[in-house]
Amino acid sequence: MSGKGGGSRPANATTTEGMTRPATVTWPGIDTELHFSVHADNDRHVSERIASEGVWEPFETQLICHLLRPGDLVADCGANLGWYTLIAAALGATVVAFEPLPKNAALLRVNVTRNGFDAVVEVNQIGLGAIEGTAMLELSAVNQGDHRVVPVASGRKEIVEIAVRTLDSVLAGRRPSLLKLDTQGSEVAILRGGRSAWAPVAGVADPVIVIEFWPYGLEQCGASVDDLLDLLEELVDITHRCFEIHEWRTAITLLSPGDLRRMASEGGYSPTMKGFTNLLLVPLGRVDEVAEYVDPN
Repeated sequence: MSGKGGGSRPANATTTEGMTRPATVTWPGIDTELHFSVHADNDRHVSERIASEGVWEPFETQLICHLLRPGDLVADCGANLGWYTLIAAALGATVVAFEPLPKNAALLRVNVTRNGFDAVVEVNQIGLGAIEGTAMLELSAVNQGDHRVVPVASGRKEIVEIAVRTLDSVLAGRRPSLLKLDTQGSEVAILRGGRSAWAPVAGVADPVIVIEFWPYGLEQCGASVDDLLDLLEELVDITHRCFEIHEWRTAITLLSPGDLRRMASEGGYSPTMKGFTNLLLVPLGRVDEVAEYVDPN
């Protein structure tokens, strides 16, 4: 984006002019309206729902709002156009947001600035991984939240090359209070490159973690569900309780490591069935804060 008085646009910047539509959001607990620019087309999910209903993932958003505290640091990995980034900033959090696709990152910057959050939101137009370098981002033509870092291009979709850094290197010692990972299968690589953000440390507060659980997506991005479960087992029932978020039931259910492994190998969440869900990992000392949302059945 240009600075005051015009100036030149960076070579990798993307303009959003003529490609967006406005949306206004009101959310419980946030005193002012939030103003979004969303994609005008080719985004049948996130942009369409925000534009038509003024909401995205309302129950997951409710959970995050419930667990956020003013002054928290949020790492929003897979920020897209900024739904969770803006919600968190409006609730008094500081946000480090990551979005690798130029046109999504451009919308994210527009939305941050439009709502007056430049001082509390840091936008990083990069991918995250286990090591630093570059990667191929395979683009979806119809879902601007479904671009994936892939080890080998399929040849069927548009590819852009993106810069990749580790979460550890960007955070540089900062420990988030909430870590959100929704990166279409790159979650394992990000966790491996970001252990300082989530791995248990004696005397240091553990973060709330919201993470997509999509075995098929993990395989498409060169990892496996076993890789993810091996990492989560460092936390589940040791430092955290793990819950599945049921968006349409507006409830969460408690999961054990064994439950996660069964989900990954049987039924709708297996790689062959391609199903996905979102998990909420809550530090043991904060589990009572989500008790009202737990499905007793």
